[in-house]
Amino acid sequence: RSRLGTTLVPAIELDCKPYSESLDICWLLDEKCASADGCPTLVPSDSSLRKELERLLSFAPTLERAGWSLLGGAWSFSTGAATERSIHEWENAVATLTSSISAHEGPFLLGPMPTLADCALAPFIARFELAALRCRSYDARSSSRGLASYLEALEATDAWAATFPDRKMFGDAIAKYKSLDYFDH
Repeated sequence: RSRLGTTLVPAIELDCKPYSESLDICWLLDEKCASADGCPTLVPSDSSLRKELERLLSFAPTLERAGWSLLGGAWSFSTGAATERSIHEWENAVATLTSSISAHEGPFLLGPMPTLADCALAPFIARFELAALRCRSYDARSSSRGLASYLEALEATDAWAATFPDRKMFGDAIAKYKSLDYFDH
């Protein structure tokens, strides 16, 4: 805490400078990794794909608002059926993402490989989807085949399996605590 000046996680120090914003850390690590020979990058080198990546990242607040609306709250939320308005808002947000998947011939947001956009958005998408199913009586996968396919593609990757909590255990924790915070499980 004294070195980094924060209690936020994640937090790293690189080249004597502290970083505590997740997306900033991802950009930074990708930049450092890209300079290493043979290291894959999460940021496309193609300028049009990079522009699309930046558009998707700027879409994050809209996606998050739609997710919170669907859940009827913020990090902690209520139970009961999702409203028609919140479902419509969520489905519009999901349509933006599935349109990108389709345009870039998926299964990920910008094509066949995960990018920084997937790293930034997928954890929220998956948590909103699971919480809506377990607490708001709304099956987002059934309402959007594109979303279901995207989540299935993520779940099939080793990286997702290593970083996302067990779906049943996490779903049980979400239902019990009415919270998306990983620390509740």
